[in-house]
Amino acid sequence: MSKENIKRLHETIASIIAERENVKVTVEVQRKEEPAA
Repeated sequence: MSKENIKRLHETIASIIAERENVKVTVEVQRKEEPAA
């Protein structure tokens, strides 16, 4: 694997993790905003 490929792989993994974290945070915020039944 060339350095360029490794760099691209790391960027892809980082963006996937960032997306997952964003989804997690969004879900938590939505739960907090819901009125307590």
